[in-house]
Amino acid sequence: MGNPAVKPSEEAAERHHEALKKFPNVLNVSAGADRIVVFVSKKLDKASLKEGEALPESIEGIPVDVVELSTKDFVLGRTSASEKSPRIQRRLAGGVRR
Repeated sequence: MGNPAVKPSEEAAERHHEALKKFPNVLNVSAGADRIVVFVSKKLDKASLKEGEALPESIEGIPVDVVELSTKDFVLGRTSASEKSPRIQRRLAGGVRR
């Protein structure tokens, strides 16, 4: 693997970011300590999804955690930052000016 300071979940989230963002209701993709975190506007029952629309339970052996965000938690809609890969988003988060 690359940089030892980068967790395998971060590397996997980076590699699969674009593909995961194409699933229904996906707002963003990030990495937790030992999992890939996919933020959605609404969690849907698997029975209501068409074939191929359900997020995978794991990617590269790393669990995928699906987190629903309500409108009070997150301003819905795509932003220029949310379209960037997780690696770029981490750099953007630290550069806030007042």
